[in-house]
Amino acid sequence: MATKPKKSLVKKPLYGIHRVDNAKNHTHAWIVTLQRRNKIWCKYFSDGKHGTKQKALEAAKAFRDSTLDANPPMSRAEYASIRRRNNKSGIVGVCRHVSTELQNGRKVKQPYWIAFWPLEDRRVGRAKFAVSRHGEDKAFKLAVAARKKAMKTLKEDPFANSSGLKRWLKTSAA
Repeated sequence: MATKPKKSLVKKPLYGIHRVDNAKNHTHAWIVTLQRRNKIWCKYFSDGKHGTKQKALEAAKAFRDSTLDANPPMSRAEYASIRRRNNKSGIVGVCRHVSTELQNGRKVKQPYWIAFWPLEDRRVGRAKFAVSRHGEDKAFKLAVAARKKAMKTLKEDPFANSSGLKRWLKTSAA
């Protein structure tokens, strides 16, 4: 029984690949640039080394596809668990917010602890706990618990943070 040749995993033929044609510097090549988990791959495929422009492009696509296969994108849960530089609560997806609200014609500042988590289709879920109702510590603990509970229900579907990557994810699912 013959095996089918592996088709390209990318719908956009030149995802992660661009062309450089600089006659002044005698540079004619395809360049593959990819990034995964803070690691960057950048590799040149010159026409001269590969014989023709088409053969260089085929080599670039093969490198791109093997690199993407060996380094899949982060799952949604993995991406949502990255602690950002501006995080002040110490808990990913939980922050304290003070909003100004009108009460009896006066502006009153209301502090809240808010939990955020990713939902399908790039939407964001949230739960808000008023400090005035629960107290500072309990509102914080409720926000942390809400975040943990929501993250447990998060599907392990890959997280797509770019349109090209999203297309690749759709076509690479087996």
